[in-house]
Amino acid sequence: MPLFSFTTNPMSNFSYEVEQTIEAQASRMMENAIYDKEDGATLDDLIEYVRCEYCDVTNVIGLSVDDRVSLIMSHEDGLIPDTLSCENLHWDIENASSSVLHLESEQRACKSLEDLAAFLEGHNFNFDQVSESDPFRHFAPESIRNDEGYEVYEYRNCDGIDAEVWHIHDLVMKVFVCQEFEMKQIDFEDFDHLRTWECGDWKLELFDTNQTRNGRSRLAYRLFDQSWDEEAIFEGDNFVNSILHDADSDHAVIALLSFFAINPNDLDNESAAAFTKDQIGWLEERSEELGILVADLQSELAAADEHKSEERQSGSV
Repeated sequence: MPLFSFTTNPMSNFSYEVEQTIEAQASRMMENAIYDKEDGATLDDLIEYVRCEYCDVTNVIGLSVDDRVSLIMSHEDGLIPDTLSCENLHWDIENASSSVLHLESEQRACKSLEDLAAFLEGHNFNFDQVSESDPFRHFAPESIRNDEGYEVYEYRNCDGIDAEVWHIHDLVMKVFVCQEFEMKQIDFEDFDHLRTWECGDWKLELFDTNQTRNGRSRLAYRLFDQSWDEEAIFEGDNFVNSILHDADSDHAVIALLSFFAINPNDLDNESAAAFTKDQIGWLEERSEELGILVADLQSELAAADEHKSEERQSGSV
């Protein structure tokens, strides 16, 4: 049995369009409450934000008059103005239905925050661990565990990362909870050395971990840039090689180098958090040059592959 099971919103008498509008507004409320929070924020702090500080207008544009009236009639206290008149009827209906829509959205946002708080408490997490996205989504997870209402992505030894990210999806918005662990050091002596590729200041070492993932070889690696530092810039044991190519092939080398040639300007804040400060500095200074080299290597490899294919077809090989 799971430690916690999320509850879904009860069925209502609202139309599909009204439901979608309420869910979207509740999602915005919850998102703003979570990501504008101060460090150490509590459930009460977030609910107070939703009820007292959220100022975006909740409008009913796109809803029919029937939908607006159904919103007003659903509210127990009633929000029909005492000054209701035919002259102001359209304006009064819009204002009253907008107020009810805001209250309905506020109620659902607070309920989702309560569900999230119960989940965090049940797993010994806190709101400081809640994120707007998976900070390690650019890496292949070692495994994914499925449970009721959420999935757990396990990242192990991904360039200094040892973490689990909980993807919680049974709320008015998708939420991510990140739990990072103390990183264990990779002992490359435990692996079989496959190849060392060198070009100028660049050096890439490949190792066979003697493990597989989904039937594909899992490789360890160390990338050095001797113009930058004597120590490896990146290292890990999580690279999964293509089944189409040998583990020590040029294709495997280029696939790894391509990842390290990422433009740091293409990283958002959450993605950048997966890199160390030194790695970000290296990306800013050296990734473009590595990218040019990778493009040249890809062209040379494509030409070589084409030549081999022609030789096979002509019967020379």
